[in-house]
Amino acid sequence: MTIGLVGVGNILKATIVFTLFAVPPGYVAGWLCDLFAFRRGTLLRQAAIAIPLSVATLPIVIYLPWRFLSIRAVWVVMFGVWAAFLWMARRQRPAAWRPVYTVGLSAAAVWIAIALTILPDMSVGERWYYPAPAFDYMSRIPIVNGIAHQAKLPPQSPFLNPGRFVALRYHYFWPMVCGLVDAAGRGQYSARDAAIAGTIWAGIALLGVIALFLRFFLDIDSTRWRVYAIAMALLGVTGLDIIPVLIWDYEFRDRPNFWLGSVEWWNEQVTGWVDAMIWVPHHMAALVATLLAFLILQRGVRARHIILAGICLASAAGMSVYVTFTMAVILVV
Repeated sequence: MTIGLVGVGNILKATIVFTLFAVPPGYVAGWLCDLFAFRRGTLLRQAAIAIPLSVATLPIVIYLPWRFLSIRAVWVVMFGVWAAFLWMARRQRPAAWRPVYTVGLSAAAVWIAIALTILPDMSVGERWYYPAPAFDYMSRIPIVNGIAHQAKLPPQSPFLNPGRFVALRYHYFWPMVCGLVDAAGRGQYSARDAAIAGTIWAGIALLGVIALFLRFFLDIDSTRWRVYAIAMALLGVTGLDIIPVLIWDYEFRDRPNFWLGSVEWWNEQVTGWVDAMIWVPHHMAALVATLLAFLILQRGVRARHIILAGICLASAAGMSVYVTFTMAVILVV
C-alpha cells in the first residue's frame, strides 16, 4: 500500500511564484521609508522586514487600481515594483552568518513542512482523502478562482446568483492577492495551490513580525538567538485539548466518521496558533498588518510612518474586519 501527498509539486510552484508578491513590495516600501534602518540592514534582516511589510501593504496597493481601473493597471504597478526592487537590491550583499538566521530559517522550514503535510490531499492505496481544513478552503478557493479571472473589482460572489451581479463585501483582500498569484501562474497550478501558497507565506510573515517585535519593541539584540528560538517555538504551544480529543477518538475508534479532525472541535473554540495559521490565513495576514502598523507608530510619528501605518491598516480592514477592529480599539487606548 502506498501513501502519498497529492499535488505538492504544484503547491511549491505557486509558493515560488508567490515570492514575487511576498518580498519585492515590502522591500520597496521598507527602502523608501528606511523603516527600522532598512537600508543599512543585512540581507536576511531586510527579508524579515520585507515579507511582513509586503503582506501588510500589497492588498490595498493592488486593490485600488484593480477597483477603479482594471487588472492591467495592477500589472503595470507590479512591474514597476519589481523594477524598483531590482534597482534597490542590486548592491546588497549578504553579511556574516549569525545563529539568529539559522533560527529564523529553521522556524520557516518547520512551518512549511507542517503546511505541506496538512493541507494537500492524501492518497492511501486507491483511496483519496481530503484534509480537514478543506471545510474552510472550499469556501475561499472559488473566490480566488473568480478574482483571478475578473478584469475589475469588486469580485462577484461565486455562491449567490439571483439573476444579477452580487458583489463580495469583505474579507476578500487576501484571496485577491492569491487570485493575482493564480493569474500569474497562467494555468501551471490551480487556485487551490495559490491559496495554500498564500497560507504558507502568511505564516512566514507572522514569524517575521515576531522577530521584529523582539528586536524593535523589546530591544532584544539578535545575538540573543535563544530568545528568538523560544518565541517562535511558542507558536507550537496550545492547550490541553488534545486529551479530550484523544479520549473521544478512542471511544469512537470503530466509527471513523465520528473522529474529530481538529483539537478545536470538541468544545468552544480557543484556537492555537498553528491551527489558526492553517485554517484562517486571512486573519493571520490581517494580524501581521495590524501588528506592523502598531510597531511602525510606536517607533516614530513622522509623516512617512503615519502614511505607511495607514496603508497597513487599510489592507488589514479588507482582510479581516474582526482583527482590524480589535487593533483599532488597542490603538485608541
